[in-house]
Amino acid sequence: MINPVVQDALNKQLNAEFYAAWLYLSMAGWCEENNWPGTTHWFKVQAAEETQHAMKIFNYLHDRNGTIALSEIMAPNNDWVSLPTAFEAAYAHEQSVTASINELALLAHQENDRGTVVFLDWFVMEQIEEEKSTLAILERLQSFQDNVGMMYLLDQELGKREREACGLCEE
Repeated sequence: MINPVVQDALNKQLNAEFYAAWLYLSMAGWCEENNWPGTTHWFKVQAAEETQHAMKIFNYLHDRNGTIALSEIMAPNNDWVSLPTAFEAAYAHEQSVTASINELALLAHQENDRGTVVFLDWFVMEQIEEEKSTLAILERLQSFQDNVGMMYLLDQELGKREREACGLCEE
């Protein structure tokens, strides 16, 4: 049986991961409305990935005979001013998730829940990759200084992101 304090924190993170999926779907919708098809695809893949993260936690709680407690998901923003501002929000969100995962890992350690500490190692490493990839896109967008041609080329590149296991992406 899982430690009840850790279980509550995992449920909070589970819901945060579903919120992240909603946020990225909202960003995909904004990109679609603003004719950025490649970036729309990138955000859809990101939303699917966040859903997978939530399901990892869901399954872990189940495996540990824990209680799964889903809560209401707050509606995300959907009115970014530009592509760079959408990625600024995405990067800030990933930094927030990293902080949350780190706090969760610390709590699991303090509660002497070794199984959860090991489980969360994957998330810690995943967040390094999430921040790195989002920041790389943001920095490229910022360097373009509103050069629409360069933004178009980046949009084309983002549209080539792997579609593996993306139930939200068109085939």
